[in-house]
Amino acid sequence: MEAARALAELRTRAFGTANADLLEDVNTPRSPAMEADRTEIAKLEAAGTVLSGLAVEIVSAGPALPREEGRISVRATVSTSGYTEREAAGA
Repeated sequence: MEAARALAELRTRAFGTANADLLEDVNTPRSPAMEADRTEIAKLEAAGTVLSGLAVEIVSAGPALPREEGRISVRATVSTSGYTEREAAGA
């Protein structure tokens, strides 16, 4: 559960700062999740905005499963808060 919380926090930070590089430690490279997150963050970057107030709560999480290159995989069910899109300069 701690691994899932840490990954959720990092993903939240990626959207809160419009920093797609943070996703490298969250999503599997070239996965549908990575592509979707990168697309959304690219939209934020293009607009000069970030997500403010975003919080992700881990409702349940499975075991951390080892993957290649020292990575792990965690299946989790999450609940996402409401948030606002704000100009990055004022966030």
